[in-house]
Amino acid sequence: MSYPTGIHNLSRPQKKALLICLGIVLLTLAVYGQVGGHAFIDFDDYEYITENPQVRTGLTLDNIVWAFTSHHSHNWHPLTWISHMVDVELFGLNPGGHHLVNVVLHIVNSLLLMALLWRLTGALWPSAFTAALFALHPLHVESVAWVAERKDILSCFFWLMTICMYIRYVVRPDWRRYLPMAAVFALGLTAKQMLVTLPFVLLLLDFWPLGRMTRPSRAGTGGDKRPGPLAGGRGGKNGATRVLSEHAGHLDDKTGATPTGKRPGSQKGISANITPEDKGVAGAGKRHGRRKGASVASAGAANKAARFPAPPPGNVTAVPASVSRLIMEKVPLLILVAVASVIVFTVQLKSGVLYNLLQFPLAIRLENALVSYVTYLGKTFWPVDLAVFYPHPLHTLPLWKSVGAAGLLLAISVAVLRLGKRHPYLPVGWFWYLGTLIPVIGLVQVGVQAMADRYTYIPLIGIFIMVAWGGWDLTRGSNGISAAEDASIRPQEGTISGRERSKRDTPLPERPQTHLLQRSPSGMVAGGLALAVVLVLSFLTWKQTGYWRDNVTLYEHAVRVVPDNYWAYNNLGAALAARGRLEEAAGLFAKSLAIMPAYPGANRNMAVALYKKGEYAAALTFLATALKVQPDNPELHYTRGAVLLKLGRHEEAAAAFRKSLALRPGDPDADAGLREAGAGK
Repeated sequence: MSYPTGIHNLSRPQKKALLICLGIVLLTLAVYGQVGGHAFIDFDDYEYITENPQVRTGLTLDNIVWAFTSHHSHNWHPLTWISHMVDVELFGLNPGGHHLVNVVLHIVNSLLLMALLWRLTGALWPSAFTAALFALHPLHVESVAWVAERKDILSCFFWLMTICMYIRYVVRPDWRRYLPMAAVFALGLTAKQMLVTLPFVLLLLDFWPLGRMTRPSRAGTGGDKRPGPLAGGRGGKNGATRVLSEHAGHLDDKTGATPTGKRPGSQKGISANITPEDKGVAGAGKRHGRRKGASVASAGAANKAARFPAPPPGNVTAVPASVSRLIMEKVPLLILVAVASVIVFTVQLKSGVLYNLLQFPLAIRLENALVSYVTYLGKTFWPVDLAVFYPHPLHTLPLWKSVGAAGLLLAISVAVLRLGKRHPYLPVGWFWYLGTLIPVIGLVQVGVQAMADRYTYIPLIGIFIMVAWGGWDLTRGSNGISAAEDASIRPQEGTISGRERSKRDTPLPERPQTHLLQRSPSGMVAGGLALAVVLVLSFLTWKQTGYWRDNVTLYEHAVRVVPDNYWAYNNLGAALAARGRLEEAAGLFAKSLAIMPAYPGANRNMAVALYKKGEYAAALTFLATALKVQPDNPELHYTRGAVLLKLGRHEEAAAAFRKSLALRPGDPDADAGLREAGAGK
């Protein structure tokens, strides 16, 4: 029998989901649509796109080969380069088109995140709230409104797609499903190497919401003898079976009811769905119950004390496995991580952007990392005074800040672990946040920034999960039911269509009507608060996006909200100098140098400004300071050669141009300067 398709035949939760998706799309477009009129930013946009000869010539076979075989701007991310080439084919060098592609990809990521969480948990409203926070949080403006950060958005897309493929795999573990997942993961690594932490996140998802982790084998139970996931085991008729021995009151995977059709706690017929590997554990539980004079129905109480949470109420049925087996399952992904890490480390080492332990001692890195973790948290809940650059504190960070930050992080970690039995999303979200920030938290120092808003694009998903599901639990507090416990009663609204429900032989057991946004005072208040949070964040994000209109507005905001921002003073000066406002620019360079006298960028820019004003001798002084810090900077040697030419010191100028050409072979400007210096002898 066939059924007509169309929106009218969707279930009520599916219709709600479509409306929510539409709302997220429209609100995100309203907030970020202004970037269509924004310019490129001189912070990487020029180097990545407008001045990159491979990208600006569009999508060609030679350029694709270059993307995979070369590095540019201290990075190796070929898929990102190719995406910029596609943009050039579509929009040329019109910045509006490039910006809007970022917005579209960000919207896709937001909707994919919502669908993924709903699929995993069966909880529509927390999934929607998480997606809305992700789509509209001000900390993500940097990744969306900055063309050069296409790598953040693109890598996140493959991050989420890898998880989708992983869900498909865990339902029916088979190498034919594992290989496509690994391929998507590898593609993500070529967009940005942020995906190196994804295997760790997959382990977290194995804990919750997939519920794949079994308890360690007990003596006399025979242990866990299931074939490894890569061995091609199917795990039952539908590709998987749930372990009911540890979750005796849980739902049957096919019917949505207990094996007997009774409410959870009825034990008749449970053994029929217990796998052979679990009989030992079930038997041990029965023997324990007889010794205590209790029935097997005590499994419900034992479930609360279980080390691992019950399987989720969503549509995913996963093959359980031991922790060691789950780790071994990730080994192929870890090999890909190792290869990508070696490539990136080699590229950055050759590019000279990696700082050694003499420049940034380990103690300073640890202190800054601890404070950055807490600062990101603060900006998550109070997202104001965001800037494109946060100077590294170096030796100026007070000890009490790092010690206090360490204490706070430890306290939160202990708290979420203690609460994890009842609220498993808390440790999953928290360690998602901590773990995914490790590559960019400053332990490996690239550049001179202390932190960056763009680094939180993926890590904050963990915090959003904690907030969304924590709020959901608070709305159910009057009934004393947590989200994890409610999952063991029946599937959440949204997992079963009305037509499917009508075909079931056994009616679903009723549960307390405690879902978010029910027609009750508490539900309506919770929904109103959630909507208010989203609207406030939308306004802040819209405002923050406006600062990215051009170089001047971006850096003016940065110097206004971040004290002693020598980097922003220098870049603002360069932006004004490009508009011919040399006097204002020189004043800003002076402010930058007053904060950081040895800063090479400000010294060079001051030298260029003095050169244009005809003050050549003064320009040489600033160039000498810059060259002490960066003796292998070809641009500094070229600028010095140009100044020496004006002073008539042709032999010294020729030597400076030759040095510049040795560091950057084929530079036409340095070559022309060398010929001019030779002709002037």
